[in-house]
Parts: sequence; structure tokens; C-alpha cells
Amino acid sequence: MIFPHIPIVVNRQEVVRYLGYKKYKSESTDEINRLIDKCIRDAAYVLEAKGVIRQFAITARNAERWEIECNAGEYYIQGERIFKHLQLCDSLTLMMVTVGDQLDKEVERLFSEQLPTKALIIDAIGSDAVERAADYINEYIKNDARRKGYATRFRFSPGYGGWSIEHQRDLIKAVDGASIDVTLTDSCQLQPRKSVSAVIGWYIQCDGKLQPPRESREQVTKCRQCDVQDCQFRN
Repeated sequence: MIFPHIPIVVNRQEVVRYLGYKKYKSESTDEINRLIDKCIRDAAYVLEAKGVIRQFAITARNAERWEIECNAGEYYIQGERIFKHLQLCDSLTLMMVTVGDQLDKEVERLFSEQLPTKALIIDAIGSDAVERAADYINEYIKNDARRKGYATRFRFSPGYGGWSIEHQRDLIKAVDGASIDVTLTDSCQLQPRKSVSAVIGWYIQCDGKLQPPRESREQVTKCRQCDVQDCQFRN
């Protein structure tokens, strides 16, 4: 299923965080604040948020290899942390979102015109925008699961929480990233840069109640999944 136009509202506070400002610790000038507000307005013309999802049944598990088979061998997931993350699930949704390559081109243009501050702000806006797009798709999946009697785990992405980024190769093929113009570099980085992929597991609890595990009831972010503690973007 393709989402050709995802509505997003950029979160200014998150943009400021992506720029490296820390609440109560970093100072910002009125000039910078005005520039951030202007960049958020201007970015609306280059953001092209879209996404794609695909549903898979979990058909087999191999605990010795930490491997999950989907759709009778059509897609495999491998890794200890992701295996344990999906151990209660009997199906899953693969998702991919992007805000398009126009934002990347705008950032390159601004750097080439010696406007690095504006370029960095636009780049930070793109980082937040793709998360807003991912949240939109995530909410759609959660609601779809609820209607069908399921609860969902929080989304899990290659490159985080010990799940090797090399699994991006299988994921982009399985979800058909090309349908929203997303490709992969030799180092398994998504292109356009502001793109996100993830897996969301579906499960039914034994007692039949739609009461997700504690960690999925909380606002679990990618930062809480990731083992990198000194990242400047850590929330």
C-alpha cells in the first residue's frame, strides 16, 4: 500500500534539538529564531512526504539462528534483538517513508551558495519531517491492527538496537522502496537521505486483552533502542 501524500506538521522544538540546542543550556538569538521560523515555512515547498507499507505473516522461527521467516520464505529477519522483539508476534508490517530528494538538493544548493546556517536548519527540518511521516504511518498501522484485534510493538529499524544495517538490503526489496523512489547506497544508507524504514510486529496477548508490553506503552524512541550513547541527536 502506497501513501503518495503524507500530511506533516514540523515540530519546531525537535528542529531546534536536531540543531544541537539543549533546553535551558543553549542560547539562541532573535535572528536565529526568525531564520528557523522562515526556514520551516520555506521547507514546505521542498518536502514531499510519502510512504509504503507491506504486510507479512510470520511462518517460522529458528531460535538457534535468531531468524524469522515471513510468507513461507519470501522475507527473512535475522538478529538476536529483533528476534526477541518480535517473539510474541504472528505477523508484521514493513514500512518505508521519505520526504523526497528536493530537500537534499536544497541543502546542497545552500551550501554551494555559502549559506551554511540556513542549510543546516533545512537539514534539521528534514530530519524532523521524516520522523513525523514515520509517526503518521506508524499510527495508521496501529489503528489497522486494533481494528483487526491486534496490538503492535514499537517500530524497529535496521541499524538500531543491534539489528545490522545490512538488513536494509532485504527490507527495501521486500517493501518495494522503489515505489516511492527510495534507493540504497553500497553502504546500506537510504537515498534520499531523509528516509526511514522499519518493521512493526503484530500480536495478540494470551488473555485476549489488547494490553501491549510496558515498553510499547511508553513513548519508546529509536534512541532508546540504539546502543550509541554519545550521538549528538540522542533524545
